[in-house]
Amino acid sequence: MKHGKIDEKISEDDPRQSFCVHPWKPERLDPDQLPPDYASIASIFLAVLGLTLRVKTFVWIALFCCLSSLAKVEYSTMDLKQQLFALSFCTLGLVFNYVFELW
Repeated sequence: MKHGKIDEKISEDDPRQSFCVHPWKPERLDPDQLPPDYASIASIFLAVLGLTLRVKTFVWIALFCCLSSLAKVEYSTMDLKQQLFALSFCTLGLVFNYVFELW
């Protein structure tokens, strides 16, 4: 909403150059240039170990690493494939260690 004389006075007193002002656009990152997410990598590694060695502790630690990785990740730097891969391996490890233990 413009107020006439007030806006004219502000624009006269403003030392910034309006032609140099550009709107901010977020930087698009290539998936190959994303920083490594060590918690997600540890989650995948521990989930695979827990799945193959049938050690429940490894799978629970992997789930903790996966959830902490999901909690601290920014949307612009998120590698969705890696996050889903880690979460699916954690879930698969829990299912195999608890459900198939009964058979």
